[in-house]
Amino acid sequence: MRRNMGDDRRPGCTALAALLLGDALFVANAGDCRAVLCRGGRALPLSRDHTADLPGERARILSVKGRLVYRIDSWRVGDAGLQVTRSIGDGDVKPHGVIAAPELRALRLGPSDAFLLLASDGVWDVIAPEEAVGLVLDTVKQPELAAKRLATEALARGSADNVTCVVAFLQPVATLERIFGGGAAARAATRTHFGSRGVFGGSAASAGGGASADELRDGY
Repeated sequence: MRRNMGDDRRPGCTALAALLLGDALFVANAGDCRAVLCRGGRALPLSRDHTADLPGERARILSVKGRLVYRIDSWRVGDAGLQVTRSIGDGDVKPHGVIAAPELRALRLGPSDAFLLLASDGVWDVIAPEEAVGLVLDTVKQPELAAKRLATEALARGSADNVTCVVAFLQPVATLERIFGGGAAARAATRTHFGSRGVFGGSAASAGGGASADELRDGY
């Protein structure tokens, strides 16, 4: 929940939801949370941040004669200086064109789609999508542990915003220690704030393959 500046405080929040029906995935986003799909071991963004820095969103605000100001490092909306252009609540900036209508995306999933990440801006402020995918690949394959790994890393990197994340696996995993890929070489371990991640036989920086500590083929 966010409270606007000034005496007339009106709370608001962004929203992100995903619906899986068979092999069809639907994502709805309003604000600056993000959905990222791990496809083929890489990050595929499924949403975009709704801010006035987007030309289309800025044009929509101006089309209803909304007030835009450039403050700190980006375009913002209304006297409150709200950075997002879509949110639930925030009644004081609704006359300036801030809407609650989400942006929708639908796609078919395939065998190379491993997991889905849903996270708030406090995660993405300090962790890039490819890094987030790497951290999940480099963590035991249990959704809650993977989500906690992302949240802990974001906080350790000094995130100053809301840190919330969900990890949803889309493929069956035989054991908690089993990696995705069916025998493919594990990617180099993603560096963390504590610098504790490495690979067997060398450092993460010099690794050309092999398994990291959490990516052994077999369990303990």
